[in-house]
Amino acid sequence: VLVHGVKADAETWNCTANDFLHEDGALRDELEAHYDRILTFQYRSGKPIEQNAEKFLDALARLKADKAPLSKIDILAHSMGGPICYDILTHFRPQLNVDMFVTVGSQVAFFEEAKLYGASTDQFSAANQNRVPQPVNIKKWINVFDPVDPLGFAVEKVFQGPQDFEWSTGTHVGSAHGYYFVRPEFYHRL
Repeated sequence: VLVHGVKADAETWNCTANDFLHEDGALRDELEAHYDRILTFQYRSGKPIEQNAEKFLDALARLKADKAPLSKIDILAHSMGGPICYDILTHFRPQLNVDMFVTVGSQVAFFEEAKLYGASTDQFSAANQNRVPQPVNIKKWINVFDPVDPLGFAVEKVFQGPQDFEWSTGTHVGSAHGYYFVRPEFYHRL
């Protein structure tokens, strides 16, 4: 499941991914070897996360009804898509199991430290060196950030379990946030 950032939409994924899928047959082969379906999730900025959670689960249910049962779910979330998915997975639908959660240029750690999630508690705080445990319904969590991206945050100091991967977008502070998915090397590394 591909989840966009706040100033984008599902079509952003279609354009970006298609550029590289058509250009590089090896990447297409690799994706098709691992995934039988790729879903782009269009959340609505300004709507309560609970409404977006329902829409997310409805989209997954339609996939299950249309084809063979889903054997695993991987989520790739950029920017605000990360906090939305994290809140869905920890508060609104903690029974939804995810094999791989990949956050890219995201604010998940920032929102946790500000205690903005439904599941946030004062029990955990990076300032007290008491990190939030990785949710049990997330098998593996990878977080990608560029140190020059002002909206991309590391998560390892806030959460226990996920892995941070520093990735240079090869640009500057003004464009780093939107540049992760522009470089073909990013897709190969991912």
